[in-house]
Amino acid sequence: MKLHEALRALCQKHGNIIVQKKNLVYLISDMGAFEEFPGMREVMKVLVSGGFAKELCSLCLKNDRELFRSRAADVRKALADREHFSREAADFAVDSVSFAFGFQDSVKEPDERKTDYRKLYAESGGAAPGSGKGHKVPVVRSRSGRHLGQLRMKAEKGDADAGYRLGAAYIRGEGVSQDLEEGVRWLRRSAEQGNAEAEFGMGELCMNGLGVEQDDAEALRWYRLAAEKGDVMAQNNLGSMYSDGRGASQDFKEAFRWCSLAAAQGVAEAQSNLGNMYQFGEGVAQDSAEAEKWYRLAARQGYAVAENNLGCLLMSGTGTRQDIEEAVSWIRKAAEHGIPQAENSLAGMYLLGDGVRKDSREALRWFRKAAEHGLAAAMFGLGAMYDEGQGVRQDREEAVKWYRKAAELGEAHAQNSLGCMYFEGRAVEQNLDEALRWYRLSAEQGNADAQFNLAGMLRDGEGVEQNYGEAAKWYRLAAEQGNAYAMDSLGCLLRDGLGVPQDYEEALSLFRKAAEQGNSEADRNLGGMYLSGLGVEKDPAEGMKWIRKAAEDEEKTEDESGSSD
Repeated sequence: MKLHEALRALCQKHGNIIVQKKNLVYLISDMGAFEEFPGMREVMKVLVSGGFAKELCSLCLKNDRELFRSRAADVRKALADREHFSREAADFAVDSVSFAFGFQDSVKEPDERKTDYRKLYAESGGAAPGSGKGHKVPVVRSRSGRHLGQLRMKAEKGDADAGYRLGAAYIRGEGVSQDLEEGVRWLRRSAEQGNAEAEFGMGELCMNGLGVEQDDAEALRWYRLAAEKGDVMAQNNLGSMYSDGRGASQDFKEAFRWCSLAAAQGVAEAQSNLGNMYQFGEGVAQDSAEAEKWYRLAARQGYAVAENNLGCLLMSGTGTRQDIEEAVSWIRKAAEHGIPQAENSLAGMYLLGDGVRKDSREALRWFRKAAEHGLAAAMFGLGAMYDEGQGVRQDREEAVKWYRKAAELGEAHAQNSLGCMYFEGRAVEQNLDEALRWYRLSAEQGNADAQFNLAGMLRDGEGVEQNYGEAAKWYRLAAEQGNAYAMDSLGCLLRDGLGVPQDYEEALSLFRKAAEQGNSEADRNLGGMYLSGLGVEKDPAEGMKWIRKAAEDEEKTEDESGSSD
């Protein structure tokens, strides 16, 4: 089987090659007439499974030897960890792929333990890894085996398939100098003749702005043409575009229709997307059991996004059976495949001891992995661990660094924490303007802690003109989310008529709700209301009960703080 044929089969089986950016399968499928190399199939399965998806795309599109070399060790380890796949076989498989792409200098110097594998490689018809004989990338050939010149002759006579392959050759620079403009010309000509692969290819070019202006609507048009001819990856991508509202108004029913067609043919990404639609009732009636079924089908193919989604569904048990042990297993697999959300979830599990043994160091390790993969929530988690000295020596400067990275990406908790650092002057010079700015950004996203902190600055006139009415607005928003401190503070404004009409009854209600959450200040304020008879019949005994409870709550808080130190 030719390499491009093997890749197409893998793409159809495993779904999208790229996790974030839409795949460029048509380019990958026309890499040239490489003969299949030993271990090629296993290496590609590891790459497709999720952890090295972007590397595979770069490898296929740009022959990026530096990138492949930098990740080769990770691929070797991932292979060696597979059942019935030895370390020697993993080394040989990766070396074979390196030679298949002409990356001879990516291969280690041979040692004696590889002798049998070099022999096996030689017997397969290739130059042995480490032999010093370069394996050149062959010119692009047509399916009939004719060379590029003959392919051009057929294309010029109107052969749509030849035009498609010729266009792909120019786009990739295989057997001819790379020329995107010429490649697009031939690909478009083939697509306009109704060639489904070329139509899909034009969709990919328009989606990614490669050789043409990026245009979602045009991508959607080409995908639809190919999808209506039965191109399974076009059906998959069309479903994704309707789900995301790209190139057309968001339409979950259309998304469901096209994803269903691709999912039924085994495309893992489509199966995962279908599971998502069933889980959240998008384009179809909500059905957690169906969601689990489709997630599981995709996860069993090694589709990492589905592994994470299945794990989260089983962890929550919402609408389906809860299975913590299996959930942890799937989330761990997704994390090991490099899915940042799974890495972050696993970190949280280790931090809290949820489904795994509590381990702050492991939590730190997984937060760091997810943060380095660009997940803002994990950057915040990593910053918090440095801030609190959990699993690592306390380092407030490092905490500020990670809080800032996350905050600049819009992570609300990090924005609030960074605001606190500026407000208190921890690891940064105190700056009330900066504190106010970050609190406001977080508060406007609905973060209750930031809403409380912003209200406090407005109430006290710190870094801003004092404004009780505005403070009351933010306290109320935080209180409505259950923030006990905000309930107590809003109660004080209502009791004293600051910025709001005086209202003893609502103040009393808020003090009581906050006190029931163990807020000692609310205990004291509630006691004061009973002692003074404000909003309630005067009752000195009830008042003193709450005053004593305030002292008990404060003592309990001090004891807990001392034990944690």
